[in-house]
Amino acid sequence: MRRTADEKDREAGFSMIEMLVVLVIVSGVFAAISATVVRRGQTVRPMEAAKQVQALVYQARTDAIARGEVRRFQIIPDQKRFAYGPKEAVELPQDFGINIVTGRELIEEDGTIIVLFLPDGSSSGVDIRITGPDDRLAELSVNWLTGLPKIRAGRAQ
Repeated sequence: MRRTADEKDREAGFSMIEMLVVLVIVSGVFAAISATVVRRGQTVRPMEAAKQVQALVYQARTDAIARGEVRRFQIIPDQKRFAYGPKEAVELPQDFGINIVTGRELIEEDGTIIVLFLPDGSSSGVDIRITGPDDRLAELSVNWLTGLPKIRAGRAQ
């Protein structure tokens, strides 16, 4: 039995209902993905903040080695601000808590804490504990001998 051109045209391609079903499935997947991405972008976790601070620490250490000069990394506890250089800084959300352990001689009169990075890669050392409102925490430890920062995650107790 031979088919006419009209019959072939009707059978070829997808029906409108099939296209709508695919569109609904694809839009549902996009909605689920975008909701997750938006939620993650709005909440900063202590580990993410610690990684940003760690990047600044690496920059200060690298500059000290490359330039052969002492570099100063600043921690301003009352502003929850970590800074290196004139432009680069990380500010924590106000609902985060920080606890810093360092040498007393490295705390300036205004409360700013200075971490020194020396040309041989070593540092004055510091331990920073960042706690989020959900009791998650990240501990960033800068080794005084190597100047290398390490991060450890956990829960506040």
